[in-house]
Amino acid sequence: MTALRRPRSSTNRFACCQQLNPSWFVAHQAIAAEPGLDFFMHLGDYVYVSDTGTQTVDDYRGCYRRWRERPELRDMHAALPTVAIWDDGEYYNGIDRTGPPQLANAKQVWFEAWPFINAGDDNIYRAVRWGDLADIPVLDVRSHSDPDRDDIQLTTDDTAPMRSTLGTDQFNWLTGLLGSSTAAWRLIGQGFPIQPWRLVNLEFLRAFRPDQPPGGGVVIPSDEWDQYPDERHDLLQFLADNHITDNIFCSGQTHILLASGLKPNPDSGSSPVVGFDFTNGSLTADPDVRKAYLSDLPSDVAEQVLHLAEQWVIGQNQPNMRYMNLLDQGYTVVDVTPDAVEVTFRMIDTYHPDAQAYDGAHFRVARGATAMMPVHTSTPRGTLI
Repeated sequence: MTALRRPRSSTNRFACCQQLNPSWFVAHQAIAAEPGLDFFMHLGDYVYVSDTGTQTVDDYRGCYRRWRERPELRDMHAALPTVAIWDDGEYYNGIDRTGPPQLANAKQVWFEAWPFINAGDDNIYRAVRWGDLADIPVLDVRSHSDPDRDDIQLTTDDTAPMRSTLGTDQFNWLTGLLGSSTAAWRLIGQGFPIQPWRLVNLEFLRAFRPDQPPGGGVVIPSDEWDQYPDERHDLLQFLADNHITDNIFCSGQTHILLASGLKPNPDSGSSPVVGFDFTNGSLTADPDVRKAYLSDLPSDVAEQVLHLAEQWVIGQNQPNMRYMNLLDQGYTVVDVTPDAVEVTFRMIDTYHPDAQAYDGAHFRVARGATAMMPVHTSTPRGTLI
């Protein structure tokens, strides 16, 4: 018989969001060239279909062929096994459970594109188990979700009906898996950040509305767990109630780098930290935000404005958010041992074909820790507190 050796360490990468545009696939080259990797997690937006023009099975197949014509992407797949999930780029912007019938074609082609055993259904949420080191559930936050709200929200309304991004079956599957896990770590791969990301913190209103729900604030109209605050609270409270620690969420979609501690009630000093969320940027440029939104300013001034915006958002999400980067692209390295997880945001200039990746921000989470510790790099990027 063959014995399965239980791994004592693992190094993996996660990333998302690769567009065909004037930028280069140099992040893919860097991932393929790095030594010692065990696997790669792609968190969606692997392709970007046309919201209205990609309809038939052949349309979707042609889209995947266009992406996989890129030699850098093929080399990355040759170098590393990939754990993949879908996001909305594979379907249409803002996909949810109410999507049109042609989404069956998109799902069919996704399963054709990836080596995947789906047991006769079209669910992609599943668990990868890495011995006794880590359980790795990967989630579908799209095809079971209630529709997004498209307005800036004041998340203080406790009369709104409960909204879900996982759906009942997936939520129960996830909590069951997390509750029964005996691994040292739980690494949860998902399409968008679970950390609160408020533009304005409205916790000060509690003096006038003591019954307002936790985490009140103005949130951006974007695809993320801020659209589903009650379900997020229930998930994080489940971790707290059951004393399930050492949880690392690996997230994508935003094209913005974020790092935060996670609490069921983000503004309560007594609410425990139950995990950490690290959100990757994008693998390709989308686009240079200095030129797209601040083109009237010199590049260095535009960059300073972006840093001021980072500082504002971090300030509105204290004490939990530690890092934000609105500018850079790249991928994320996760080094896992029984004693600690180290997470490194690797940056790369996607506008230069010979660019090399470098460490832009680095964090260490010790086993049982309630805080992430920054590990200083020689070239820090973004805003870190």
